[in-house]
Amino acid sequence: MEKAAADRLICEYTKKLFGFALAKCGNVQEAQELSSRMVLAAYTALLRSDRIENPAGYIHKIAENVYAQYVGERKRNLHLSLDFAQGSADFRDAAQDMIHQESCEKLCSEIAYLSRVQREVVMMYYYDRLTQKQIAARLGLPVGTVKWHLFEAKKNLKEGMEMTTEKGTLGMRPIRLVNMGHSGMAGEKGDTRDFLRSALAQNIAYAAYHQARTVQEIARELNISPDFVADEAEYLAEYGFLDKLSGGKYQTNVYINRITQEISDKADEIARRCALALADYAPAVQEAVRAWPQEQVYTPNGDFGFLLWSAFSYWPRDKQAAAPEEPDSERCRVKRKDGGEYIASAQLAHEIQTPYAPPNRYACCGDMWRGSNQYPIRAWQFNCYYDSRGRGGWRENLYTDYEALYEAFTGRLAKDEMGLEKYRRLYEKGYLRQEDGRDSVGIVVMTQEDGFDLAAGYPLLSAQTLALGEECGEMLFRLYKTQHPAHMHALCKMWSGSCFCSNEVRARLLEILVNRGVLPQPSEQQKRGLNTILFSGTLPE
Repeated sequence: MEKAAADRLICEYTKKLFGFALAKCGNVQEAQELSSRMVLAAYTALLRSDRIENPAGYIHKIAENVYAQYVGERKRNLHLSLDFAQGSADFRDAAQDMIHQESCEKLCSEIAYLSRVQREVVMMYYYDRLTQKQIAARLGLPVGTVKWHLFEAKKNLKEGMEMTTEKGTLGMRPIRLVNMGHSGMAGEKGDTRDFLRSALAQNIAYAAYHQARTVQEIARELNISPDFVADEAEYLAEYGFLDKLSGGKYQTNVYINRITQEISDKADEIARRCALALADYAPAVQEAVRAWPQEQVYTPNGDFGFLLWSAFSYWPRDKQAAAPEEPDSERCRVKRKDGGEYIASAQLAHEIQTPYAPPNRYACCGDMWRGSNQYPIRAWQFNCYYDSRGRGGWRENLYTDYEALYEAFTGRLAKDEMGLEKYRRLYEKGYLRQEDGRDSVGIVVMTQEDGFDLAAGYPLLSAQTLALGEECGEMLFRLYKTQHPAHMHALCKMWSGSCFCSNEVRARLLEILVNRGVLPQPSEQQKRGLNTILFSGTLPE
């Protein structure tokens, strides 16, 4: 980072680091020493860093590390107090009036939880020994406003000192989010995982999930300076992960699942029932696939078993099995500042065992659509346990790969320096194969959906099956509803109701069909192009 930029940042965060140190230490002198170390460490790190997306989270992490080192070295314990009754300007005299050192430390923590302006007024008045008139001049405020801030600060500090309810739960036992993803279109900056990658962002999001909270309330829950919360909360709100409500409160707009062992066991059983019901339609689906017009479907080497993989993975997404859209759920689908538009989701980290399979066996990245503004193509892909596409997920599923594949089988892709790099990637992904000295397309290709309705030949679900889906959806909703706040219930209802279309049910369906011999075990070569369809105006030869 350029020195000028680092200078600006460190000036901005110097007071914030002091507030953070004050909350941790319990007295001003020690906080000054600790904050100076934090400032030096942060400034040095900024000069060495090329690009920092989230300065607040970055500097907060440095502050935590410096504090951890400092705790082991600390050898002195100084006193600090305020004279509530007389407003004394002498810290030393006021400290003598405190009965317990424990009260002093609690008072220092309460100062850190004041609003930014109130904290500055309190520190200037009691610590810097400035008059109210001098404070007013320095802050550009009327003297009457300074008096009001002092009065409010004393009142808030007194209330904080008298509080007996437990606070700072996340500060003592911070949570960790996993399986952070999205439903919709990611933006230029990525998705949920990119915005909630730091422990600070994750815990702010969880602190404001079940109830709306102000910056000060979130800070108390996390036991950190409100300044760090304020910057991060503003950033998350800017991109739609927090909603700004009246009264200066924030509420999280991320669907955060908390999975217990009981919920996991019941959800697994429900998903298995749904998958078994769908598996009974396997013969009808096979007949539907055989009836697809051959001139409108390309399958590598004419492998019917390979085609069935895509057919069965695509089938449950049919709208007949989907739950109706819940109007209130649309508030969760946010148009992000970086161009994304999606529902953000995450899950609390846990250590539980599912009764049916090793962890993550049924984890999928489903129904990824990719289009092109250059060519008449559209691609669909479903990632699951049986393919070998790795952990890249949607990030590695690029529309440019399908454009390159289309160029390759239509003769548009030359094998020059630029073209050879595209060919290399297509071979690596399994979209192209080398067979008998010539290139061969390694995925299913079909004519455009408006020319060939792929889903038209699929069997319709019976009334009995649909009734089972409704029953299971209602069971899932009752199961998950208790884990989510009211503003997420509409989304919970919609996702529970579309249980036949869920990734977990579809993954179990594939497993059942493999075990029954309906789907063949894919070869290592086939695993890379498994469950992928390119809808194209032209088919490969």
